Amino acid sequence: MGGMSQIGLMSRDGGCGRQPSRERLFLALWPGAAVAAAMAASWRGAGAVPVADLHMTLAFFGATDPDEKARLMEWAGAVSKGSFTLRLERLAYWEKPGVVVLEPVRLPPAGLRLAERVRGFAVQMGRSLQECRPHVTLARRQGEWGHVAPVAVDWWVEDFVLVRSDPVASPRYTILARWPLS
Repeated sequence: MGGMSQIGLMSRDGGCGRQPSRERLFLALWPGAAVAAAMAASWRGAGAVPVADLHMTLAFFGATDPDEKARLMEWAGAVSKGSFTLRLERLAYWEKPGVVVLEPVRLPPAGLRLAERVRGFAVQMGRSLQECRPHVTLARRQGEWGHVAPVAVDWWVEDFVLVRSDPVASPRYTILARWPLS
């Protein structure tokens, strides 16, 4: 698993013979601070997602036991490499979930290959993934939105991450591992 940093596995219950803890895990593209700030500047309204939490989910695996997590991390470490530039240039409002998102008009070939590999692995793990347009959620709990000026953020994607989502009033994310694409 060269080129990867990880945080050790720990059981939350700490007991013997108990059900192993399950974590809510997902794979994502996670921007650096400058790109995240540029994304955040695209939305000045209410309900903004904290800059540190901006990301593009590749696949949400949900409740994952330690064996599944180990398998996921092994697979991610073996993904063939290929960094790419992702241009996010469309600000959109998705009425049903009430979110404002920043989307690419098209994914570059390396981004499409990564997404296909992740989707294929998720299916191998028995996860059924909903079809989802690639996006970064900028704001939640939006009842409506008005006209917003066009935006363009160029993001050099050079790695992807494994993230734990801790469901509380607002999701909290912890990056558990990072794998370089180049």
